Amino acid sequence: MDSSSDNASKKRTRKWHQRGFSGCSTCKKRHVKCDETAPACLNCTRRGIECDGAHQNATFKVYMQTPPVPTSSQEMTKAHGTTAANFNYMPSIDMKEDYAAQNKDGSQNGTLSFDEGIYYSYFVDTASTFLTIYETPYHSNPFRSMFPHYACTSRILSKAMSAVGALHLANTTAGQDRAVHLHHAMNAYGEIVQSLGQAWSNSRCQFKLADFATCLLLCVFEMLDSQTENWKVHLAGARDISDSLDSSTTGALSRGQTNLLDQPFKGFLVSLMEYLEAVGAISTNEGMAQRGPYREAYGSGQQVAINPGHYALSNDIRHAWTELLGIKADINSLHGAKDHGMSERDEDSICRGLEDRLASWEAAFWFEGISDIHENDSLPEIIAFVKAHEQATIIYLHRVTTSGHQRTHHSPAHVRTAVRRILSLAKRNARGIGRLAMHWSMYMASLEAVDENDRAFIKEWYGETTFFGFRVTDKALPILGHV
Repeated sequence: MDSSSDNASKKRTRKWHQRGFSGCSTCKKRHVKCDETAPACLNCTRRGIECDGAHQNATFKVYMQTPPVPTSSQEMTKAHGTTAANFNYMPSIDMKEDYAAQNKDGSQNGTLSFDEGIYYSYFVDTASTFLTIYETPYHSNPFRSMFPHYACTSRILSKAMSAVGALHLANTTAGQDRAVHLHHAMNAYGEIVQSLGQAWSNSRCQFKLADFATCLLLCVFEMLDSQTENWKVHLAGARDISDSLDSSTTGALSRGQTNLLDQPFKGFLVSLMEYLEAVGAISTNEGMAQRGPYREAYGSGQQVAINPGHYALSNDIRHAWTELLGIKADINSLHGAKDHGMSERDEDSICRGLEDRLASWEAAFWFEGISDIHENDSLPEIIAFVKAHEQATIIYLHRVTTSGHQRTHHSPAHVRTAVRRILSLAKRNARGIGRLAMHWSMYMASLEAVDENDRAFIKEWYGETTFFGFRVTDKALPILGHV
């Protein structure tokens, strides 16, 4: 007998053992024995990761009939291939069609303790508050005041609201409850994508504002799930739907078929798209697809959601925020141009121009003399948010201009000043849910902070914001440990 057959005969075989079906999902994935300690097992505690608790009453009959529940939209994508980078929108996001189809008969409904209406109500009553941080009597929360109006006639929009509500609830709970909420969120997400894909393949389909809003809610879903792979795909689809709406609006106006809410709702959606575009570009280190102000390309946006700047009553603050986003878009453009190669002369010229624009912005928008809205208690926080974003943009420009070059040990004086101002604004003005408005500003400050006390404050600050259900902090905190 040769050596190969000898080795085969000596191959180790696993001794029979009783297989356990309880334990937390993390231990199951790692194929290790779970001690089933409540509320978190010792394995997860030692590794410093979240534990969803032991599943003492696991019912495998249900899950044998359907594919396993993905833990994120990213895993849903992996199940059917990576999303294409250049999209034909929904055909490029062929996500979990089999999963959605196998659940149309409602076989999974028995595993849910909350029905879709509960998640929808949670979105309107609670999650919407986190998406629009500051709400004034003059600017009610559009997620609460406008979205339900259009959801009444759009099944896909109401399902998207339910999906976002379920995911936010999952991000703010733990254990078996989290698993139930997450299951509904991912299942609804797959069904929405499939429905949009079918509509997109129908050449006679006429998209409506509700479809525009649905695509943007899918972007919000990705933000909550801390995934960026499909973010820009949904944004691109939203832009295409917006273009189709523009071409159909002219005829509707001539026939007098428009809704009085259509124009303000579209204005809000354009502003939301502008914000999501900027955040997506920063999160993926890629440039913005739309260069320059959105108002020129997509009409007059009125407010920016998730972002308090547009909820102040001053047009100066609104204009300041729009101008700042335009500058940041051009910094992103410079970042992309450098990656493809450009001369030092051109780079220096563009950098000086951007520095001049930031200096002009600071001179023009200093937010003093606003006396007509002194009764708005949120105004100091709103102004602090915009000012912190300006200082973060200064840091961002510095990091883009120095990328590819050997960096000095100490940051230049104007960058150190920007860090101090951001931290000062955060300490004085970012309280409670208002912290969500300063995520990016604090992140940029963390990249340049060198003082141990400053770094400790930033890490603690980010740790406290995890309770608001936005998973972006999951990626920020590990980086902060190595700042």
